[in-house]
Amino acid sequence: MPTVIGPTALRSRGGLPDLTAQMVRTAKSLSREAVSYGRRRTETDTFYNRTPGEPTAGMPIQVDDRGETADSDNVAKCTYNRYLTGSTQTLVLPVRRSPQPRTARQPGRLPAAH
Repeated sequence: MPTVIGPTALRSRGGLPDLTAQMVRTAKSLSREAVSYGRRRTETDTFYNRTPGEPTAGMPIQVDDRGETADSDNVAKCTYNRYLTGSTQTLVLPVRRSPQPRTARQPGRLPAAH
């Protein structure tokens, strides 16, 4: 399922509505797979930096791998991404990925730095 981030750019056009650009990213991924006991269904949710003008806009900051959703023993895994940034002309690099068991944190929020 997609999510739209933006507008990321805007151009005025005389007598017409403004022309805008948006980023489209995958917010939720669902999969099904045939297995010996029926079908395995898995789910992944991705949250993005939605702040316009930042070098990391549109980049994933949290990924929740919910695994097999029908399995009552399943423990979802949550990965937080932090990025090393400089000016807008520099390359943006992932600096830290923090996989953690899923907790009741607010989706899309980074945990406190350690």
